[in-house]
Amino acid sequence: MKRIAALLMILLSLLCLPSCGLKLNTDRIAEQFDKVLYAVSGYQLKMNDDLAGTRSLKDNYTGAYSADYDGQSGRELLFGGALLKELDLAVYGRISGRQGSARILVKMNGSTSYIETDENGEFFEILHFDSGGNYIIAELEKFCGHIELYSEYVSLR
Repeated sequence: MKRIAALLMILLSLLCLPSCGLKLNTDRIAEQFDKVLYAVSGYQLKMNDDLAGTRSLKDNYTGAYSADYDGQSGRELLFGGALLKELDLAVYGRISGRQGSARILVKMNGSTSYIETDENGEFFEILHFDSGGNYIIAELEKFCGHIELYSEYVSLR
């Protein structure tokens, strides 16, 4: 967190330099800062070895996750991070359980919501992530069963 605060201070200082007569390419600075935020926020994702299942990441936001659970409780951070730009993702999959409960939690800049499943445990939702911190999390309560989740970029424009 201290690193992010330091990076923000540097960015703010750089943005003030044009008032001192220096010309800066603010688009380029924002692009580079976005890359730094992406890299730093990636450290919040659990390592694949720490997850109950198997995750294949295309990047911090997209990929596939599959897991069999035998009574686990808690949360597993599957995808996400912090960026300056906006993203649109399709998140879909299936939750099948024998016991306990499992839900897919979505955190978007501090607000939380859950992706609803149908009667077969299947889900599909288009998520619009604004700039900031956005995460997709498996939330488990003594869950025995299977979760399969996919996340892909979509273009809505």
